[in-house]
Amino acid sequence: MKYTLEKSNEFIKQNLINKQFYPVLNYSAPIGWINDPNGVSIYNNQYHLFYQYYPYDSKWGPMHWGHSVSEDGINWEDQPVALAPDQWYDKDGCFSGSAIEKDGKLYLMYTGHLNNEDEESKRENQNIAISEDGIHFTKYENNPVLDESSIPAGTAVQDFRDPKMFEKDGVFYCLIGSRSLEGRGQVLLYRSDNLLEWVFVSVILEKSEYLGSMAECPDILFLDEKDVLVVSAMDYYHKDKEKNYPHCTLMLEGKFNWETFKFDIYSVREMDEGLDFYAPQSALDKDGTYFVIAWHQAWNRTYPTDVLKHSWTGQMTMPRQLYLEDGLIKQRFHPNIVGKLDKLYEVDEILVEDLNFDEYRQLQFLSFETEVPLSLEFSSINKISKVTLEITNQKLNFTRKESDILIYDSESNDINKVGMSIYNGQARHHVEIILDRSSIQVIIDNYYAMSNTFYLDEPIDKINLVTDNIKNKINNLLIGTFIK
Repeated sequence: MKYTLEKSNEFIKQNLINKQFYPVLNYSAPIGWINDPNGVSIYNNQYHLFYQYYPYDSKWGPMHWGHSVSEDGINWEDQPVALAPDQWYDKDGCFSGSAIEKDGKLYLMYTGHLNNEDEESKRENQNIAISEDGIHFTKYENNPVLDESSIPAGTAVQDFRDPKMFEKDGVFYCLIGSRSLEGRGQVLLYRSDNLLEWVFVSVILEKSEYLGSMAECPDILFLDEKDVLVVSAMDYYHKDKEKNYPHCTLMLEGKFNWETFKFDIYSVREMDEGLDFYAPQSALDKDGTYFVIAWHQAWNRTYPTDVLKHSWTGQMTMPRQLYLEDGLIKQRFHPNIVGKLDKLYEVDEILVEDLNFDEYRQLQFLSFETEVPLSLEFSSINKISKVTLEITNQKLNFTRKESDILIYDSESNDINKVGMSIYNGQARHHVEIILDRSSIQVIIDNYYAMSNTFYLDEPIDKINLVTDNIKNKINNLLIGTFIK
């Protein structure tokens, strides 16, 4: 099949999906498969979200770039498909990349994927597309701007992708994910004065245990005295964790050395310890903070909406804000979210025994401070299937084992339970939850995060709160639904 923008946009218009599990809050494409967010940016005072997209099936296929814009980063409006794999250098897919503004134009940099005849002859290269309106893009006539001739010695030419552009002191840079010939992940740095001609600078991070076998979707955030290198690592296996699949997203906190062009790591932690979070991308927000959105899904598992032939697979997380406070890199749901809430219930203090969640069946946002242990069971009044979130003094647990549709990896292992450690030195925790039709996102103490999908045949209209201490007081309770 020959792919074009016209064909993809016409296909989208003429086909429908089953919306049983389709998100109400999180962004998802109008039809087909989506994965990594790309080109996350603010241009013409609007948030732009591009994403890996295959409109023709609910399975991964030759990648296009889907596109949506938003005034607030919460409510999105679909745009025409931005890129299709229609050139010799991207014929097998327009893979992930980023966006940046220059001279009033929006530049996309993306990876062209070439399968060729076998694994050894597979190649990846970097390309530019330019727009004067942020909607319609023209691919640069001299693409690719980087290919295997631009790759440093000792680097695999088959895995060279996901460029993330940024500007520093009037010079443009991009990070590119890579792997060494020894099969270890690494991150490359390139430099340009005009976004069209790029030169290799350095391998900023290599031979690190935190990069797995391939460092995908690298991103960097500059936060005063600390920098954060975000990497989605392939084949990074967790030790002593209730997580049995091999991909995760790590935040490497440290400092970028502008003399050596190396990244010095101070500490490492997982950005989100749920079962469905990968490939986040950031943009410098209107207020100078960082706007972050991720793929609210993961690789190497069954996808129920595909199995059920619902004609769509994948969604994005709600946006977050990453910031520095008291020397710690923290995260919270984006402040615009609260501004979009219809506050169904708000109270400074209430006893657990006085709280009846059955009254709030449209609950989509829940924020409170509480003693622990505490368990929240999300279900339908008409069915016994449920998903459960449990908060203890030192742990956050989630299970979808009692949901209607279980999820398995490629080796038929059960992927329906996950736990993470939480420490704040206190008996109480601040909890924020966003509940969508097929997902739950949790942030605790503006630090710990867990994002999971689930599939219940009936919509959630009952939340059961269980605690050992019925006199437990919940403080600063906010229950809300989103104003669309």
